[in-house]
Amino acid sequence: MIKKIITSFFLCSFSFAFQNLSFSLIANSQTDVPKIYQSKNQLPQSFDSEIISNLKFEKLNKKKNLSFVGSLYFNNQKAEVYELGLRYSFKSHDILIGMIDEKNYEFLGLNEHIVFGNNHKPLKKITIKSNTAISLPFVNNLPFFNKISFTYDFSNALLDKNYKYLWDDFYWQEAKEIYYSKEPRLHYKKLNFKYQINELTNFQLSLNHAAIWGGTVINETNNVIKKYSNDIINLHKVIFWQGGRSEYDRNDVIGGVIGNHLGSIDFSLTHDNIKYYYQHIFEDGGSFWFDNTIDGLWGVRAISKNNSSLFKEISFEFLNTKYQSGKIHPDGVDSYFWHDQYPAGWQYEGQSMGSLFITPNQNRSQIVFLSSRLYLNENSTIKIHAGYGKIFHYYGYKGWDINVEQFFTDNYSGKYSSILLSLKSFNKNNIQVEYNLAFEKDIDIKYEDNLEKVISYKNSVFLNINLIKELSL
Repeated sequence: MIKKIITSFFLCSFSFAFQNLSFSLIANSQTDVPKIYQSKNQLPQSFDSEIISNLKFEKLNKKKNLSFVGSLYFNNQKAEVYELGLRYSFKSHDILIGMIDEKNYEFLGLNEHIVFGNNHKPLKKITIKSNTAISLPFVNNLPFFNKISFTYDFSNALLDKNYKYLWDDFYWQEAKEIYYSKEPRLHYKKLNFKYQINELTNFQLSLNHAAIWGGTVINETNNVIKKYSNDIINLHKVIFWQGGRSEYDRNDVIGGVIGNHLGSIDFSLTHDNIKYYYQHIFEDGGSFWFDNTIDGLWGVRAISKNNSSLFKEISFEFLNTKYQSGKIHPDGVDSYFWHDQYPAGWQYEGQSMGSLFITPNQNRSQIVFLSSRLYLNENSTIKIHAGYGKIFHYYGYKGWDINVEQFFTDNYSGKYSSILLSLKSFNKNNIQVEYNLAFEKDIDIKYEDNLEKVISYKNSVFLNINLIKELSL
């Protein structure tokens, strides 16, 4: 079966005369991959082997406004379709259908976005988005508004099905085994405004909102099934962040919002070759209005204008998720990426859909990241990444009018540290060779057979070599 799938992809790549075709051979020193490496490199979580191959292709029509993309990972035991979809471009807009990788591999930092990290396997989705900045309509005679442009993204997707999660529903109890027997839906939208102050300076404001809704949740430990409607009425309420459906009532909360809502408000100021930015995370109405104060991702990025300089780019990031609007709910205990009705939280097949350094059971930290890009020559580039900071006890279950930290009974806190060294070069045959060496110290959470939680430290040393050959046909 595996041979048939791989053979079909190879035949497809030649039969349809794809213009862009690449083949990769990936060798890892171990299957347990550290976060710092995953944040910069896509690698399927389902492969439990050190050697993996990848075939990726793209076909464009004659007008070059319609493309068909596909990507397949395989080894001697299994094959997995990673990408398969269509992209149609018209004027300033794109329509995407299927599973398409949208990760920005040129972005230097370790956190592409605090909520939309693009580190997970591509979702099955339908998207309409802008492919370039769009001027505001009907403002030709208004000089201030002529300096404003915008981009947008409106998407609806499916999450995973039958993927087993272990959920910490209450701090000192054993975990619960849960999965989705019917895929929850994911809705998200992004709207970015850019104001061009002058030729060298611009300010940007982005509003990003997402919600998990619908689907069926199975709690195997408690033998509980919870079904949520996927109808158009619920979708409408999700888009506009409304409540009122009884199926989402729980405890003393009646008529709450439908689904698990979260997002960010992003600010950035770019002057010449330096960009300053802040991504403010929110999980509910209170944190939307900045009850969580300075929680979010802070960063600055500078690109060298000197062509002969060794350092071409440097990035500084500060990820702060400690405060979460305080210790008492309401309106505190935001519990980033954790949810009671959708216990997998902000994850897809076990991978965070935002920053990899935020997970449902590790969502409070203060970590500084430093990244740099060095050019040795026209064929060789080095990237150096480092992270260091503190990890605090996560916030999950909220309680009501009570200090949630009184529930903490385990010693869940410590320090995080990591280094990633990456060397990319091209040989005489134009084969790209990438060497990656990572060191990481992080809190490790495991579960005994009785699902009791065991917390310890994990020290990882990881070596990776990628061989990539690209063809333009």
